[in-house]
Order: sequence, then C-alpha cells, then structure tokens
Amino acid sequence: MDNIQKNLVEKAKKSMIGHFFIVNPPGRAKDPKKDLMRWTEQIVQEFFKSKNAQTSELKNNEDVLILDDELVNKKFYDKSVVDLVSKFLSHLPTRADRKFVVIEDLSKLSEIHNNKLLKIFEEPPVSSTIFLLNPSLVKVLPTIDSRAITIRAMVKQTALEQADLGAWRKKLEKKDMHQFCDFFKTRKEEEVSLAQALLDQIDPNSNAQLFRKAQKYLEAQAEDSKFNHNSYSRLARLREIYLEIEGQSSSLSNS
Repeated sequence: MDNIQKNLVEKAKKSMIGHFFIVNPPGRAKDPKKDLMRWTEQIVQEFFKSKNAQTSELKNNEDVLILDDELVNKKFYDKSVVDLVSKFLSHLPTRADRKFVVIEDLSKLSEIHNNKLLKIFEEPPVSSTIFLLNPSLVKVLPTIDSRAITIRAMVKQTALEQADLGAWRKKLEKKDMHQFCDFFKTRKEEEVSLAQALLDQIDPNSNAQLFRKAQKYLEAQAEDSKFNHNSYSRLARLREIYLEIEGQSSSLSNS
C-alpha cells in the first residue's frame, strides 16, 4: 500500500476519516477504472482486516456497497443507484464501526442523480465513507466538488513507464512552439500520453502548483479535444509544462 492508502486506513481505524472522497486516477493508468477500483478496494479491505472483520470478497461484506458494472450494467446510472445507496446507508454497520460505498464511475452519474445524492454526500445518515471514482477525469459539479476531499490514487510505475519521458525528449528535442503544436495536433493519444508522463514526474508535495497545472491540463484536454482537438493554445500550455519540468530536471542533474 502507498502512503495515501496507509494514511486513510489509519484515519478510518481511529474514526477520523472523511465521509466523502472523489478519487482521480494516476497520471499513468493504462486502465484507470480498474486501477482506481483496485486501489480503493485495498483501503477498504485493509480497514476490515485491522478490525478482524475481513471477507474473502468485498462484495460478500454486508458493510460494503460497490456500484460497478456487475451491479449496475448501464451506460448511465439511474434512480436505482440513489435508492441503493440510500437503503444501504439506512442501517448501522454490522461487521465494524463503518460502512463503505464505492461508486465506480462518476461519468455515469447524471447531474440529476448527483443532486439527489448531494445530501448523502454531505451528511451520510450512518458512520460511513463514500468513494466516488473519476477514471475519465470528468469535470465535477461545483456543488459536489465543494463537499468532497479530492485525492489522486497512486500506482507504482514500471521501469518501462519511468523511461517514457526520456523517449519523449528524443522526439521533441529542437522543436520550437509551432513544430511542437503541429506534431501533436494529429496525435491525440500521444498528447494525452505525454501529459500523463509529465504528471508522473511531479511531486505534489514539493511542487503543488505545477502538479495542479498538469492535472488541470489533463482535465481540460479531455473536454476540449471533443470539440477542438487542433487547439494551439491548449498544446502551447502542454509545451510550457514540458519545458518547466525539463528545466527542473536539468537543474537537478547539474547540481
């Protein structure tokens, strides 16, 4: 488990954990939905293990509600999701002193159902923690965002993934602004790949501002590219982040 997971488990054991989290994917997630679900389930399973109340499968635990494709196999969640969460949280925990709800995909939750769940997100009726996963990095409604603690799951990089930025340096060296933008304007997937590789180079604790800038870029790219993939202004922002990180890397190697 990473430090964020350990911290959340410790807080849960002491009944100090928050009641509502939005979980964003790591920068380099080949399967964001699967990675987020695995990461979140580890936290929940470890909590019950610490209480000697674990089950072989979380779905067999009566204090855990996992809303995934197995349970709600629809393009968009409907009223049944609101009813499931409401009913589940109407009863006290039985195995330990906390219940958990994991909602697999924020993008499947309509604005109407977001608003219907708002009261539960803000003040659950029993001691509980809700994890709302955001694998597609969709924009979160302000009313929901203001009530949540947003965290970014961490997934350990492989040696191959760590080498990715070096490969990008070879592709992008000596490219000026226009050449950089022209390179990516017909390469949507590679644009996202570079942005994710850059995000992985940033320590959010030591450089929170740059980390947020890269994170916002990925969020904006997901929306903007639907309508205007050849956006030079967007690609110019990507180059700015790239040069800033490259500048920091050069400073470290020369020091």
